[in-house]
Amino acid sequence: TNLGKQLDLPGMTEFEAERDYDSEAERHFLQEAKECGLELTHNKEVGRYRIDFSVVEDGQPTHCNISILGEKWHKSKLPHDFARMRDLIKAGELMIPFTARQVFADPSKCVSEVKSIFSKWRQALASA
Repeated sequence: TNLGKQLDLPGMTEFEAERDYDSEAERHFLQEAKECGLELTHNKEVGRYRIDFSVVEDGQPTHCNISILGEKWHKSKLPHDFARMRDLIKAGELMIPFTARQVFADPSKCVSEVKSIFSKWRQALASA
């Protein structure tokens, strides 16, 4: 099946989960986001970095991003991952990190947190 069409990802009509996702946690998060009405795009590139997900508003990726850190891949790379997030924040990107364990344990809580942070971030930008 073509998961990209099923999930209606912007620019991802030929999306294939096994090829285009780095982890089961990312697929799990995306499915929960879709069920909760949170529109996301995947693998946004900013400079030399690729961001797992970005919140979509009015059909366009925003600067509000989600990073999912799996223990298998990221456990030994946390200093690098935190430096990467700081670089992205300096470039104007809001980064919301989750561990894969958090996503698997309570995906609806993770998506709810993203929605809350995005809403408050938008309000702060509007009043600035």
